[in-house]
Amino acid sequence: MNVLLRPLSTSIGGKVVVAITGLLLVGFVLGHMAGNLLIFLGRDWINAYAHHLKSLGMLLWIIRGGLLAVFVVHLVTALRLTLANSAARPVAYVYEDTMQASWASRHMALTGLMLLVFIVYHLAHFTAGAVDTASAQFDGSTGKPAPVANKHYLDLTDALQTVNDVKTWVPDHGKPLRAIKHPGEEYRHDVYSMVVNGFRNPFASVAYLVAMAVLGLHLWHGASSMLQTLGLNSRPWGKTVSVVGPAIADRKSVLGEQRDERIEVADLGGRQERGGHLPRRRVCGSEARSLLADAKARPRRDLAAGRRGLVDHGGDLAER
Repeated sequence: MNVLLRPLSTSIGGKVVVAITGLLLVGFVLGHMAGNLLIFLGRDWINAYAHHLKSLGMLLWIIRGGLLAVFVVHLVTALRLTLANSAARPVAYVYEDTMQASWASRHMALTGLMLLVFIVYHLAHFTAGAVDTASAQFDGSTGKPAPVANKHYLDLTDALQTVNDVKTWVPDHGKPLRAIKHPGEEYRHDVYSMVVNGFRNPFASVAYLVAMAVLGLHLWHGASSMLQTLGLNSRPWGKTVSVVGPAIADRKSVLGEQRDERIEVADLGGRQERGGHLPRRRVCGSEARSLLADAKARPRRDLAAGRRGLVDHGGDLAER
């Protein structure tokens, strides 16, 4: 077992784990978003969707447990890699300058921890109903609110009634849902009213807007970075990966480690050390940019010099 788990303890193995779990979490976020968007189709759509999920019973709890496990593995592994990256250079550079790294790529740990706080709040808000209470229930056909006395979110009830031989779902203001022992197919949770009540609170609305902005920043770098870590940035997927996240991460990184473009170069003016290795020093900023430009131009200069040498050598032979 240790032999099988040993690769996961390395930095590369950890980044692969973060990439795979991140891919699963992105899939969940997209599915969760698609389900929540049903609220714009009307009250019955979102309530039917939520009722279907709850009808899964034990399967729903298995899915929730698996999702929680994936999230914990992603979080713990990402934090471990972040701490290892910081420990590799305990002394900060006197001057740092980035060339291609975005703000999102350099603050993945920060945005990840902010999302953790939001997830706790989100679960307390809508899953547990522990943050606020409902002051009204809303009729899907008229949109008019019916006042209720500080009703718990989980007690908002939708009842199936027959009107003119047509079965329809209407808000039930009198029966708390949790007090109904066997709701069956006649009662369901009024998720529509819960969401509308939730976002009538200005603090909650601002909190969700900020969280969505943070999530966007996290995915800005993370989505393309995880695909690059999994090797999907090569042809023909390269262009697709660049579209998934505008900031393509360093090929060695799946975390939000700062791609600071610090480079080690041989000090060509020094003497060779034992073993034939040239002394090394660290550079950054404008000096790093100059060295990179020089490295790109050097092959062209060498080729031109070689051609001149051949011409001169050919002339010497002709004279002889």
